[in-house]
Amino acid sequence: MMLEFFCISKSTYFYNVKNYNFPKKDVDLENKITEIFNYHKSRYGYRRITLSLKNENILVNHKKVKRIMKELGLFAKNQKLNISHIKVNLVRQLKIIY
Repeated sequence: MMLEFFCISKSTYFYNVKNYNFPKKDVDLENKITEIFNYHKSRYGYRRITLSLKNENILVNHKKVKRIMKELGLFAKNQKLNISHIKVNLVRQLKIIY
């Protein structure tokens, strides 16, 4: 009756009940990644953070670091592109209006 009211399937209900109070597994790793990320002023991406963790004898896969950073919303600053050396063809950019 409750499932019909909320328009969800039985399997969805039991999946959510099972995972509702599930404790996070990698809280210490999340804190360490955030610490490294903030220490380097958002300049480190997942590759460099993985290497920093490896230097501290914390072995973790780069895919896991990338997933955790994505979940925490940690994105490295992008390098600014220097376009002063690129020659632009201005003729191709002209719009001809009749």
